[in-house]
Amino acid sequence: MEMLEHSAAIERGLMDIGRAAKASGVSVKMIRHYEAIGLLPKVARTFANYRVYSPNDVHTARTSTR
Repeated sequence: MEMLEHSAAIERGLMDIGRAAKASGVSVKMIRHYEAIGLLPKVARTFANYRVYSPNDVHTARTSTR
């Protein structure tokens, strides 16, 4: 798991949990739950300890609800 500056994470195309929730159609609470049960892998975090999600993570969250 990588630690990043928030701006560096955004430049890499990563998104915070709110944007990931909106993009996936899955609530923030469910994204955290999916990570807790191992459906989503542990994701990178910023130095402020915020989760940042890749487009692949968003896709996984979106397809997990089907």
